[in-house]
Amino acid sequence: MILDAYSSAPLPDMLDEQKQNLMYFFLNPSSSNMMSMRSKEILVRSRRSVAQFLGCSDSEVIFTSSSTESNNLAIKGVLFNSLLNTRKGNIVTTDWEHISIHHPIKSMQRLFGFGVVYIKTDSRGEFDVEDLRNVINEDTLLFTIGAVCRETATIRDVASIVRKVKSINPNVICHVDLWGLYYPTDYIPIGEIDIATLDGPFLLAPQGISALYVKKGVRLRPLIEGGIQERGIRAGEGNLFGIFSLGYSLKFLTDNKNAIVLSLKEADNLLTEYIHLPALYNPNRKALGLFSYGIKTDAEMFVSLLEKHGFLLGTSSPCMLNDVKKITKVKIGDFQDILFIRIPPLTPLSYLKDLAEKIKVISEGSKL
Repeated sequence: MILDAYSSAPLPDMLDEQKQNLMYFFLNPSSSNMMSMRSKEILVRSRRSVAQFLGCSDSEVIFTSSSTESNNLAIKGVLFNSLLNTRKGNIVTTDWEHISIHHPIKSMQRLFGFGVVYIKTDSRGEFDVEDLRNVINEDTLLFTIGAVCRETATIRDVASIVRKVKSINPNVICHVDLWGLYYPTDYIPIGEIDIATLDGPFLLAPQGISALYVKKGVRLRPLIEGGIQERGIRAGEGNLFGIFSLGYSLKFLTDNKNAIVLSLKEADNLLTEYIHLPALYNPNRKALGLFSYGIKTDAEMFVSLLEKHGFLLGTSSPCMLNDVKKITKVKIGDFQDILFIRIPPLTPLSYLKDLAEKIKVISEGSKL
């Protein structure tokens, strides 16, 4: 069972659907021949599935290669566009974000002199919404934040946060990375956000595909130039295999929402009852299907032992492996590492009981 927050297993029937369309993944959807027209149909249909999942128009969906690219395009696209208008200003974010947010911000600060303000977060990655009054002002160009703290599985109150930012300065562009939310619009209407990142692998798609929601009227300077694809915001032919798969997975999530939400709530209740490690998440704001625990040993040991019994976990964000020890020391006290679990939709409870038992044995120092 894949319990890695940055990987997914193929959905039922997805592989068969991929095989049936395999020929069209090799063709250029921008060409005018009959076969390529079929490829274009796949592209259009998949974009519509993403739009329906988010509740936006098809034209507001941009396909990318990863959430890392999406975050870079959102941040740099806004700031490069401001430079074209000879306007510099400030960027506001928190001190606890994925490096695909922090690194492009630091690059733009170093190269072009943008100001950056970091909001201090607590041990769960949260902060008081009223703190925004001290950092948002008339010079603020961009506010960017992750909806879920990737190390603690705590959902930030993004609706209140974005509304507060807009109430102080309605001209601020608000970007939200929606990683960690199976159903992001349950937490904030997509129309209240200017730009939003969707992570393909978290949403049951394969590696190499993600998307960016760009609200109508928001202007981004492209990072990749040389074509008119994706409204001219991202040149070059897209990964049609990945695009098809993302559209398929989001249609699955949309069509089966009630059953999926129920199964994830049952899974959450079971693991909350059976796993007694120190929780890093806010129990009142835990992301559905995500668990984060502080451990006083190396997470790789946990992962290795669980893998022997068919449970495949990761060790925090793959992009941040070198930073986890620093994060745990600064933010969450005496723990040596983080054990992070993502429950896929519709996972049988019997599997999760077995997982909880194996974790209990490891945490008590026994050998499996």
